[in-house]
Amino acid sequence: MKPATTEAYFVDRDVAIYHADCRQLLHSLPNESVDMVLTDPPYCVNYRGRWGSDWAPIAGDVETAWLAPAFVEIWRVFKTELPLLEFLRVA
Repeated sequence: MKPATTEAYFVDRDVAIYHADCRQLLHSLPNESVDMVLTDPPYCVNYRGRWGSDWAPIAGDVETAWLAPAFVEIWRVFKTELPLLEFLRVA
């Protein structure tokens, strides 16, 4: 895992965008402080990329134990009745 950072990747008058590992970032955010979550977590299928088999597996794509705790934190920081955009593979 890369070193944790809680600094926003982009900040404007009405928005702060974070580009980080959620397992390291979410615990630093206050309850109900997030208006929208966009996430594309690993599919947990040992994915290696589509342009070459010599690519290393994507971190977190084999082990699924981190998913439930991560989503508990997402729901903790998430304001109620706002959008959660999530890309997942459905088998």
